[in-house]
Amino acid sequence: MEVIFFLPIQTVCPIGSVTKSFTAAAIGEMVAEGKLDWDTTPVNKYLPEFELKDPLLTSQLTFDLGRKADMAFFRSPEPRIETIQRLKHAEFKSKLGSKMNYSNAMYTVAGEASARVAGMSYEELVREKVIQPLGLKNTGFSQVEMRDRFSNHAMPFSATSLEDAQKGNYKAEKLEEVYMTLAPAGDMYSTVLDLVKWGRVVINGGEQNGKQVLNKEAIQETLKPQTIIRGRRRGPQFPPMINYGLGWMIDSYKGRAVYKHSKFFQL
Repeated sequence: MEVIFFLPIQTVCPIGSVTKSFTAAAIGEMVAEGKLDWDTTPVNKYLPEFELKDPLLTSQLTFDLGRKADMAFFRSPEPRIETIQRLKHAEFKSKLGSKMNYSNAMYTVAGEASARVAGMSYEELVREKVIQPLGLKNTGFSQVEMRDRFSNHAMPFSATSLEDAQKGNYKAEKLEEVYMTLAPAGDMYSTVLDLVKWGRVVINGGEQNGKQVLNKEAIQETLKPQTIIRGRRRGPQFPPMINYGLGWMIDSYKGRAVYKHSKFFQL
């Protein structure tokens, strides 16, 4: 059972994999500036430290980017680039296919490669290209930074069962204090109000209050289907499959486009 808790609109909280849409948008701005391309140049050309066991597969992976490698990044205290170098020893399928293989590690590679080209850290890149142009004043990186910067931040709690949680039998947990090697995949925090601003800019093709704050073509590219998430039929109002774009899951409801991100999907 999935339990959803609703937060006050000004509470600051981690946004998990919604971070991926910010990463893709920052890369898109670099593409618009002519410093990167989506699907021609291998990522390895931008970030030589990134290698896989299979040289052919390494040469085929562009920014238009298996999950088995994700655990090497989980709660790793080592610098991001050192963990990326370990991917040379990870097992991956030797051929690219049409089915989505959800990978935090590859988003980390993409974020680090774009930062290398920009000559700044990944976090600085997203702040400069996305957060600051949109005026997202309550959005940033790191749970520790969130804790230190805001008094109205969300805290994690745990209970042994839903019944215990409903009765108030739960305990407070600590915010993650380990260096977030997977930052490009899921280390951002924000508020409901900032995310509404973000969503509006995306839906409006990079426009905010009549001003083009993000490149229109780059935003449109992130919303194009790139691969398939195989799903179960969910009723006549939904399509039989969900596609994956660049940082967004692409769905529809009664013929209307739906862009979202969630870890809860059926392969």
